[in-house]
Amino acid sequence: MNPILSSVLLIVAGFAFIFLELLIPSAGLIGIISAALLLSGIVVGFQAGLGVGLTILTVTLVLLPIVIAFLLKIWPNTPIGKMLFISPPSEEDVVPDPEVQESLESLLGKVGIARSKLLPSGSVTIDGKHYDAVSDGLPIELGQDVKVVSVKAMRIFVRPEIKMASRDTEDPLSQSIESLGLNEIEDPLEK
Repeated sequence: MNPILSSVLLIVAGFAFIFLELLIPSAGLIGIISAALLLSGIVVGFQAGLGVGLTILTVTLVLLPIVIAFLLKIWPNTPIGKMLFISPPSEEDVVPDPEVQESLESLLGKVGIARSKLLPSGSVTIDGKHYDAVSDGLPIELGQDVKVVSVKAMRIFVRPEIKMASRDTEDPLSQSIESLGLNEIEDPLEK
C-alpha cells in the first residue's frame, strides 16, 4: 500500500476516534488510541519522504485544534453532553407567572396584620389571606399592623403601619401641668 495513502488514512482514523471519544465514555482509552493513530500517520508520512512528512505534520497540527474546538462546540448537543451539561433555563422557567404577579401587585398599599415576627421575613395576613412577606427595614412584632410597600421578585415587602392620632384629642404638650394631674416639682436647692 502506498505510504502516503496509509498516512492519510491513519490521520483520518485518528480524527474519527477523537469524535468517538466525545460520544462514548471510555475514560480516555479512545483518546489514547486516536493519539496513537495520529502519531502513526505522521511517522508513516515521514517514511514516504521528508516533504510528505512535514506536510502531514503541519496539516495535522493545524487541523487538530480546529477539529477539537468544533467537536467541543457540538458536544453539549450529543446524548453524553446532554447528561453532563445543564441546559440553560427556558423563558417559562425564569419569567414569573403573570397572574400571580398581578395578584401580588394588587396588594400594594393594603394593610394587614403580622402573623409572626418579621426579622426580616415572616408571615402576614392581608384581606383574610396568608402571605410570606419581608420587612422593609425595621423588625415587625407579632400582631402589629403592616402596610404593603412594594412587590419585587414575587416577594411582598411590608412596613409597620403607623396610625395617626385623631385630631380631636388635645396635644399633651400644650396642656398645663395642673390639667395633667402632676404635682409641682420642688426645687431641691431651696431647702
